[in-house]
Amino acid sequence: MCERVPVLAPDGEPLMPTTPQRARRWLKEGKAEPVRTELDVFAVQLVEEPSGREKQEVTVGLDPGSKFSGIAVVSKEAVLCGFNLELPQRVSDRMDKRRERRRNRRYRKTRRREKRFDNRNGHWLAPSIKARKHLELRVIKELSEVYPISKIAIEDVSFDHYTKEWGKYFSQVEVGK
Repeated sequence: MCERVPVLAPDGEPLMPTTPQRARRWLKEGKAEPVRTELDVFAVQLVEEPSGREKQEVTVGLDPGSKFSGIAVVSKEAVLCGFNLELPQRVSDRMDKRRERRRNRRYRKTRRREKRFDNRNGHWLAPSIKARKHLELRVIKELSEVYPISKIAIEDVSFDHYTKEWGKYFSQVEVGK
């Protein structure tokens, strides 16, 4: 939910957000036009050049989780916007189905296909973690198109997958940061 309305300059550059009352007044007077982003964030784009383009420091905070991630856009004065992302879950099931279909295609076409199991890259990240991180990055990129973001803060998470203890040892979650 957004408490402030993002403002875009006539050339599309993000400016400091404004209050909903002022945004409604600009829309009624014809000084701005409504804009919707891919994340369904409502913004206003000014028709005329603004009087000033001063910007405050705006920070995006990311709280990663396994099922949900929290994202907040804040300035020194106010919380501008907050989101709760529902992360993709059944990634491994979809990977298994994809693998089965690929094998079926290959077995249908030839009986003597060359082996190709040695062609692995050393930098590997689990597909489920990769999908989560890509979603978080995509949302931050979309937010940076309507908010003048200057900093990104990510909560540090450490979790050992083998012993299932928080705050211990090395984890693949830390690789994806």
